[in-house]
Amino acid sequence: MKILLVDDSIDTGIVIKQCLIPLDVTQSLTLLDAKKLIGTTRFDLVLIDVSLPDGSGFDFCSELSSHPNHSAVPLIMLTAKDNLSDKVYGLNCGACDYITKPFHMPELKARIQAHLRHHRMVDDTSLKTKYFELNTTLQKCFILGKSAKKDVSLTPTEFRLLFNLYRHKGIPMSREEIIRSVWSSHGTTIEKKGLDTHVAHLRKKLGLLAKMITSVYGVGYVFNETD
Repeated sequence: MKILLVDDSIDTGIVIKQCLIPLDVTQSLTLLDAKKLIGTTRFDLVLIDVSLPDGSGFDFCSELSSHPNHSAVPLIMLTAKDNLSDKVYGLNCGACDYITKPFHMPELKARIQAHLRHHRMVDDTSLKTKYFELNTTLQKCFILGKSAKKDVSLTPTEFRLLFNLYRHKGIPMSREEIIRSVWSSHGTTIEKKGLDTHVAHLRKKLGLLAKMITSVYGVGYVFNETD
């Protein structure tokens, strides 16, 4: 099992690597290096410090959790920030656990093993529902018919929009959350009215399945799979 540790403390890395033997732990001291590693190596779990020399661990966590190719990877925050607001924010960014420093190594190891048991890497490249299939490798959406499936021909942005709404199905997402997941985590931004335009285009392409994406007054949008 491969684990990526994103922490700028070499001493912390040495201790964690020793504690987690025989797991294969790779340490990255910067976010830039971590992003390069994520792009070339498949990790089973990522440990992320919040305060890094070239950026925020919160932002990196949000970027990974909203990316179709990495959303199945368990993300654990390791940080000295122990305020309740920081913990809530970290979990809302996509972390499955939030561990404050200093921590006991046996507890860290037990938590990691528990997450590896319950969050096994999804090896297939598609998310299938009753009505459509999202291929996260090809970044394509297919509507499933009785005898064949139809390519919806979504743009990369529309695919990320549908993917993130589906990933939170049944849970309303605010416009701010959607913009952060679909645009900000990919280095761009958009106004709220622009988001509404993208949702309208996505609904149009989904045809009869457009009713799965509904607006929530004063909040944003929610994905509800039809019966």
